[in-house]
Amino acid sequence: MKMFDKKKRGSKPDSVTYSEVTTLIGEECLFEGNITTSASTRIDGKLKGNITGQSSLIIGENGVVIGEVRSDEATVYGKVEGIVESSRLEIKKGADVSGDIFAHTLTVEDGGLLNGRCTMEKEKPVTDNIADFGSASDKSRDDIGHEEINS
Repeated sequence: MKMFDKKKRGSKPDSVTYSEVTTLIGEECLFEGNITTSASTRIDGKLKGNITGQSSLIIGENGVVIGEVRSDEATVYGKVEGIVESSRLEIKKGADVSGDIFAHTLTVEDGGLLNGRCTMEKEKPVTDNIADFGSASDKSRDDIGHEEINS
């Protein structure tokens, strides 16, 4: 039997299971400082500082983050005070997020609190980024680099 295979009684299902979480800040733990991780992370204790993750982040029911949160995916059951930047952010029932949000996808369940500004943008497909450079096809190949300069 593995330590993280079974969830605690009464805990809610997450998109990431305990067995997939490789970084854990436990309920009795207070961590002060910044965290950068490429692995799935769960915070059930208190973090005073910033966390940057390239994978999923879960802030448990008793979890508290005071600082900036940056993660591809973030699910909040607990409390966050600070800026949250995530491609996909879920604020669950009973969660409390105070601060500005920058997300592509945002879900706030009934009973979840969000106090702050929210900025949402569509994710751009790679082809849209190429179009932003302007189109050289508007000019003939001979005209490129040979525009007249008016004095």
